[in-house]
Amino acid sequence: MLIGEILKERFEVLDEDISKALDIQKSLKLRIGQILIQLGAITETQLIEALSIQLNIPINISIDEENLVNTLNILQNKLNLNYISQEGFLAFKIEDDTVHIVTTDPLKLHVISYIENATGLKTKIYLTYERYIRELTRKYISKENFVSLDIEDPERLKDMASEAPVIKYLNDLLSRAVELNASDIHIEPQEKRFVVRLRIDGVLHEMDELEENFYLAVVSRIKLLSGLDIAEKRLPQDGKFSTRIGSLPIDIRTSTMPTVSGEDIVLRLLYRAKLSFDLKTLGIEQDHYDILMEMIRKPYGIILVTGPTGS
Repeated sequence: MLIGEILKERFEVLDEDISKALDIQKSLKLRIGQILIQLGAITETQLIEALSIQLNIPINISIDEENLVNTLNILQNKLNLNYISQEGFLAFKIEDDTVHIVTTDPLKLHVISYIENATGLKTKIYLTYERYIRELTRKYISKENFVSLDIEDPERLKDMASEAPVIKYLNDLLSRAVELNASDIHIEPQEKRFVVRLRIDGVLHEMDELEENFYLAVVSRIKLLSGLDIAEKRLPQDGKFSTRIGSLPIDIRTSTMPTVSGEDIVLRLLYRAKLSFDLKTLGIEQDHYDILMEMIRKPYGIILVTGPTGS
């Protein structure tokens, strides 16, 4: 079964999105799944599940890191670990005559052949998320593959903001936030680290740590999408943009705030499908609801609704 058919059947992806992705694929050498992610029609999780069904390849999102380190130590003199990680592959276990590998793209047969020929081992392939490979690669192999960047050059920032890894990362971050029902995404500079946190049920959870150049490129991408001035880093700015995540329309309000360590970015996610104008859905106690309705029916007066932003 074609990947498009699986996505339509399992995740109700629209025919028009499939057609649009196929048209784009004619001019770009990208797989249709990656195009659909960039269009906001599906999430990375949905693509991985569909690929697992199509190719009958298991998903692995829980690697024993001690085994991973031992495997990398064994293979470092046989394989170019940076090369295979950049191609979306990570070897994490050797068992008998087989090396176990997670990947985001099992159809890159040239990488699999390279691994088998260089190691003399068979390969067992598993699917996983790009962010998972990126996180483990950053931790155990190398830093983000990003060139040094002149942060004072707006044109250079625009170029970096349009690079595929930046676009993929932001799309993936938004997808994760929606899947976890987050209300906000915070990208915060903290002295020597750049942290990504999601606000879920009012509590901030740390999700990622970015390298400085990658942080700058992601911030520039967000500012471009939000119609903000990417060269302005000393004044607060506010903007907005809209997107679709897995066919769910999302409005995103962007706020930037300069700090000593860099720009603090907050993305407020507004879910159109969840909007309700029924007072009963606000969680008001019945006695308060009765008082409010009585006040609303009066032909005069004013009701003040106050509280912190987002309350």
